Amino acid sequence: DIKGPHFAEYVIDIPKPGLYQIDMLEEEKGAGTADLHINGQLIKRGAEPVQNREASPDAGGWTVSGIFPLRAGKNTIRLEHKSGFPYFDQILIAPNGLPAGAAIPQSSVQIASKYGINPSFVEQMVEHLKRSDSAPASALFAWEVFGTNKPLSAWASPVAKLFSAQPAATREQLAAKYQTLFEQAKTEWEALSAPDRKKPETKLQDAGLNALRELLFEKFGPFAAPNDARRYYAKEIQDQLMQLEAEEKALETATPDYPRAMGVREASKVEDIPIHTRGSHWTLGKTVPRGFLSVVATHDQPVIPPSNSGRLQLAQWMTQKDNPLTSRVMANRIWRWHFGKGIVPSVDNFGRLGEKPSNQPLLDYLATQFVERDWSIKSMHRLIMLSSTYQMSSSYNEKAAEVDPENNLLWRASRRRLEAEAIRDAVMASSGDLDFNGSGSILNYKDRQYVANTSKGGNVDYDRNIRAVYIPVVRSSLYDVFRAFDLPDPSMSNGDRDSTVVAPQALFMMNGSVVLKHSHTMAEMLLKQDIDDQARIRLAYERALSRPPSGKEIDQALTFISHIEKTLEAREPNQPARHVNAWQSFCKSLLAANEFIYLN
Repeated sequence: DIKGPHFAEYVIDIPKPGLYQIDMLEEEKGAGTADLHINGQLIKRGAEPVQNREASPDAGGWTVSGIFPLRAGKNTIRLEHKSGFPYFDQILIAPNGLPAGAAIPQSSVQIASKYGINPSFVEQMVEHLKRSDSAPASALFAWEVFGTNKPLSAWASPVAKLFSAQPAATREQLAAKYQTLFEQAKTEWEALSAPDRKKPETKLQDAGLNALRELLFEKFGPFAAPNDARRYYAKEIQDQLMQLEAEEKALETATPDYPRAMGVREASKVEDIPIHTRGSHWTLGKTVPRGFLSVVATHDQPVIPPSNSGRLQLAQWMTQKDNPLTSRVMANRIWRWHFGKGIVPSVDNFGRLGEKPSNQPLLDYLATQFVERDWSIKSMHRLIMLSSTYQMSSSYNEKAAEVDPENNLLWRASRRRLEAEAIRDAVMASSGDLDFNGSGSILNYKDRQYVANTSKGGNVDYDRNIRAVYIPVVRSSLYDVFRAFDLPDPSMSNGDRDSTVVAPQALFMMNGSVVLKHSHTMAEMLLKQDIDDQARIRLAYERALSRPPSGKEIDQALTFISHIEKTLEAREPNQPARHVNAWQSFCKSLLAANEFIYLN
């Protein structure tokens, strides 16, 4: 036996030549797949042992890798893995146990070797046939159902017209027929001019040949170049590709990093598509022209030109002045941002299952104003914030509470917790650290580069003190501040955030990295002021809670700071550091107070 970091090789002495069955026994879970080589030739890719769970969940299990020809004398069997060590407990080699005349199962590598092609093409075709699952819409339906009881008359693809009722007597004849048709489709397609071939609407005259042409040139279809195609190229072609890639990388490195912005453009291929019955692209119904949702669309829908997808027309239809839905939904959301609850409480649902407006005339007025003000969100903010309703205090009124205990009619301002972004920014602003410039990005990834898990050392500078509105939202790993204070799932639309009150939020305001860092900065800032301790406490209250403290609160704060400083004597011998830490604890108590994170 010979073992390396990525392979295991065994020399087996065979008494006489013939067909032998090779089985493998995995010692423990996780050995993974490995390529099987016999006498220096790749025979099977991904020889994977399975677990025998009948005896024990952790027991090894035998699996048959296949039946292969071995020569008399010494045979070399090699298991090779690209990344891990392919260790197996035992390998069993036994004479072929199949009955006489039985067909010998062949691996994709053996089949590809027989016809002199890349094994990946065989594997891609097998995977394609598995996905289609003998669907009548498949262009390869005749191949999939050959030798089965499924009638060829069920074939729904236009390719069916190119075959007779019984297309072939043998697999070889059927393959030859397909090859002839594929070559014909390819020839007719390449006879067209290059500009015509680039047009998405260009098709072959014969619908059946066009379906075969689409399958032949499908970007990720069974005939696409496999990932390992290069290993089968000639040596000079491989060298040329390496040189071109090196030149491409050099050009990319030398290219300046210009600012970019997200944009929208029409799809490269615009067409009407058939209904996907039960969501399957293999089971297609009738073709439906592009249009608008008929349940809510009016009679004067915009016309969609043949070369347009309809997105522009949809946007124009949604923003028509006489379309009541869009303006109402947006006005309701703006209202919800300011008051914590929409006029229609179910801001994401204006249908029958949604809630009714608490004030229908007000919603209609705001929707009308939104359209008349040219759909300006800033103008709507100004309109709402200058209203007497927005400027109400949160003072309690017992008589009003009897009539409207839920405050649906807004007889007072409802107390609301700040959202995650505002809490973070308020902590930084209280310490004087918040940067209002907002220049640059804290997400140091290039376009289309994989974004790693940011909580495990990803390349995102969350410690930078820019406003939260500029912080990227990485769906796979949310920023811990956002996670603690109910930022919605970024992969789903949500117009009405939850506002929970749970213990981890209090713990975060005591021990979170943002709070610890900026409460320390705030303490240092207060101690640098050339004022007495009472003035420092007043300044801290004004910065954190936007109000002066009472005399009692000043006395409590001085007592608290003195007590904390004495408590820290055993742990912190350095008196200046101990003094800063005591003031940090005081600043932290302000930032963790309900008054800090709730609008009152």
